Amino acid sequence: MQKHILVFTVLCAALLSACEKTIDFKGEDIDPKIVVNGLVTPGKPIEVRITRSENLLSESYASTILKDAVADLYVDDVLTEKLSINAQSDASETYSIPVFSSQTIAESGKTYRLEVSHEGLKPVTCETTVPTPVDIEVDTLSTLLSGSWGTGLYIMVNLKFSDNAETKDYYRAQMDLMRGVNKAYYDSYNKPEDLSDTVLIRFTASGVDISDPIFKGSDQADDIVTGTPENRFALFDDSDINGKEYILKLGFMANPNYSAEIEEGSGNFIEQQIILKTLTPEYYEYLNSVNSHFWYGDDYFSEPVPVYSNVKGGLGIFASEASAVYTIIFGNYPLDDKVYIENYDYGGYGYDYGY
Repeated sequence: MQKHILVFTVLCAALLSACEKTIDFKGEDIDPKIVVNGLVTPGKPIEVRITRSENLLSESYASTILKDAVADLYVDDVLTEKLSINAQSDASETYSIPVFSSQTIAESGKTYRLEVSHEGLKPVTCETTVPTPVDIEVDTLSTLLSGSWGTGLYIMVNLKFSDNAETKDYYRAQMDLMRGVNKAYYDSYNKPEDLSDTVLIRFTASGVDISDPIFKGSDQADDIVTGTPENRFALFDDSDINGKEYILKLGFMANPNYSAEIEEGSGNFIEQQIILKTLTPEYYEYLNSVNSHFWYGDDYFSEPVPVYSNVKGGLGIFASEASAVYTIIFGNYPLDDKVYIENYDYGGYGYDYGY
């Protein structure tokens, strides 16, 4: 046995030394490019971030925002407007992210193209055609599960939809969770005698059960060395269901790690959204490449996986999606005698589980 281990070790060392090659990296010769990142959804304005790519050897980790870039928006090949820059607060509400926004409201079936230019940089162009969401029907069945954390309500979901036979379609399953906690609970961490009229709400992503056979990992994986990348974005296409009706089986914990009681008049609630998103091909390719990029990032036996971009002449992703949503509410929401305030502080220990 020891002999076999020695032979294997020597063989690996020989292979690694044989594959060694020195490549001179001329980072200073790489020209910066315009980077466009935006996701278009029906019923909302077109919003994108426009930045400049940074040299890998640069000391700065922050992207340079091109506030004076010119972004022309074309709708179905007709020049419609120039995007204007504004400040959009991020989820932490600690700083603002400048974004370019349109007056135009996105619609399913329309094609939106951006032509972006900035002095000293090569102009870029990118486009996306907004998909139409599918109709969904949802049946649920609940059961109690016990664990070290206590007892929770597990919801099993049968999500039925019909795929369009005339198009190649791409999908993503997602669970979005909104929680509301009476401010008195948050202040005292105990059941108070007098409830507040203010309810703090928070949006998070909950995990998606991807045990349904339609969810597949990447076929680029070397199963022997690295294993198959997990389908962290819960993606699938219609390769096996083209033009057919399909029942997608999902599941989620309705009240994981949730201590505040949902009692009459408190304002405490849980709103769980079950979402089936229809993606454009470029967004599907982008998410798949991101998944593989991070999976193989530290694997010395695999080639680097570039992140997909549809920005011609530059970098980034300009894509679109459309969502079909089914909502389950535990508790009463909204209540006329409560004031609801978005808050991102309560219960925010560590990272939220989800995709």
